[in-house]
Amino acid sequence: MAMLQFFNLTFNDNKSNKKLFFKLKFLYVDDSCLDIGNSQEDFKICVEERKGRFSRFKELCDKFKFEFDMINLEQVLTIPNFNDLLNINQDKNLQNDESSKRIENILQETKDKFSIFDEFELMKKYEKLYNNIQKIGSFNTDFHKIMTRNLIFHYAIKNNFTKIVFANSAQALVNNIFGSIVKGRGFAIREEIGYVDNHYLHGKVTILRPMRDFLEKEVLLFNQIYGVNLIFSSKDRLDLQKVNTRTNLPYGGNTISLIDSFFSKQQVN
Repeated sequence: MAMLQFFNLTFNDNKSNKKLFFKLKFLYVDDSCLDIGNSQEDFKICVEERKGRFSRFKELCDKFKFEFDMINLEQVLTIPNFNDLLNINQDKNLQNDESSKRIENILQETKDKFSIFDEFELMKKYEKLYNNIQKIGSFNTDFHKIMTRNLIFHYAIKNNFTKIVFANSAQALVNNIFGSIVKGRGFAIREEIGYVDNHYLHGKVTILRPMRDFLEKEVLLFNQIYGVNLIFSSKDRLDLQKVNTRTNLPYGGNTISLIDSFFSKQQVN
């Protein structure tokens, strides 16, 4: 929400007459499939809650005159292999029309319909996958983040966006760095803390992080000054209530939450 307000101040409240040579669109990934429950009644409640979030997000973006879209996380299970799309794009022997047609066929075959409603079975399938992943060590949280990122990548490629803007604060990036080192995944640290990151998908999409110099406390102060309302809750924090808690492990063994708590406490005063 803070980044949305930043963009509002930059593009709406700024009196500059400079013409923008790009289109800006906000995307919200709804991950409420983790709270789907076990009955059709729970599913109906989840759908109604999604409608409510959609309405609030639409109202906010309409206020700022930004285009927006909302997709559901479980749709990540329907996307095609990214390599199939990239290989077609990089095949110089294919004419543009033929290449576009083959990409469209791949997308059509997967029936990747982006809507605010989804099949109950698909939501249960994602929830089962998530719950089968080890919670100790925050591997389930890592899976959740990777799937969300992959869905955003697919949305960008499908809709011809070449740049994706993430709202990672400095603290969030530091948390990711420590978590990656702990798990032996630190080989891409240099790219993952940079303002510009194009090491994914052979540079097909570029990630920008305009808020990477802001601490979490500074973001909260900004929200307070400009009256930014957090209309969506963080599923990562809510998921702490579900972890396999062990009394001898802080935060149930979730390393990401443990690191995040450490840095948050440094900023209390």
